[in-house]
Amino acid sequence: MNLIEILKENDKLSLTRVLSVLSFIFFIVVSIYLLVTNRPWIHYETFAYITCGGALGTQIANKVSNNK
Repeated sequence: MNLIEILKENDKLSLTRVLSVLSFIFFIVVSIYLLVTNRPWIHYETFAYITCGGALGTQIANKVSNNK
């Protein structure tokens, strides 16, 4: 199975799926960067809520809009 196929819906790339994956990748990259450089970030909790929670919310909104 091709990984791009996971991002498709009805044989077209799904914007909400792509945005969710990019948001999660961004979260991982920034988290690893902060861990490796040992930098504190006072707003990290907000960043984590927005990137991971936003990705989850986007997927839920995608399912709701597809079911209508």
